[in-house]
Amino acid sequence: MAEAEPGPSPGGRGGLPRAVGRLQGFADLLGGWALRWWLDLRVEGAEHVPARGAAIVAMNHESALDIPVAAVACPRRITFMAKRELFRGPFTSWALERLGGFRVERERYDLRAVRIALEVLRRGEVLGMYPEGTRAPGELLPFLPGSAWLALRTGAPLVPTAILGTERAADATRPRRVRVQVRFGEPIRVAPVREPGERRRRAEALTRELRARIEGLLARA
Repeated sequence: MAEAEPGPSPGGRGGLPRAVGRLQGFADLLGGWALRWWLDLRVEGAEHVPARGAAIVAMNHESALDIPVAAVACPRRITFMAKRELFRGPFTSWALERLGGFRVERERYDLRAVRIALEVLRRGEVLGMYPEGTRAPGELLPFLPGSAWLALRTGAPLVPTAILGTERAADATRPRRVRVQVRFGEPIRVAPVREPGERRRRAEALTRELRARIEGLLARA
């Protein structure tokens, strides 16, 4: 995500579609209780998510259920960067956008997705990212540097977050529920770095620190 410097976006909106996240509060109101009822959902460390201002919630990725689970667990509205493959079919695309997702092309440097992410942070909102780039149940893959790069570009704190149990959610039956845990760690605070080369260099070290923090949260299981 650091190969180019995105310039100003037309209209100053960063290309963020108006529909993104429009129904997230409504869906949480209707679906949040159902998700908590069906799963034994436990949330720890929600106080580590900054109460205001831009923040990046960086999570491991276990299953497609991670997006609604994180949206319910996060104490603030969250906009997700999600891989393009999840937006299959018109209804799925419609639903994911309105729940707060926008697509990213993982195979290339997706300038549009970068501009949208920067716009979310410019507005002082919460951006959700999966540094592994894809789902890996039970395994923590190498992290991509995108979330660290965005933090260093904007000065937004990184909130390391562990999600456990969503890969077993298909086994959930009442009264036998599957415990799902979301653990928000203490934020990693950074200062913005203006020089692109220095930003890339620091992003490598910050990515390693982020991965180690999430490993630590997962190890507490």
